[in-house]
This record gives sequence, C-alpha cells and structure tokens, in this order.
Amino acid sequence: MQGNPSVRPMIDAAKRAVDLGFDSIWAGDSLLARPRHDPITL
Repeated sequence: MQGNPSVRPMIDAAKRAVDLGFDSIWAGDSLLARPRHDPITL
C-alpha cells in the first residue's frame, strides 16, 4: 500500500448511503481482487 490512507472517504460513502435510504454498506476485504486497506484497521 502506498500513500496516506484516509478513513474519510469510507465515512462519506456511508453517510451518503444513509441519506439515500440504505441500511448498511459493505467494505471489500479480498486480498486477491486488488490492493486495498483492511476496513477493520482503518
């Protein structure tokens, strides 16, 4: 992983989902799909 990871985009996406009427969001955690930060550690 490179750069300075930020939890802010995930929080903003969750707030937007709530505004649109969704009850939850899912964060990917696949090690094989593509590089991404583990949502639990953020």
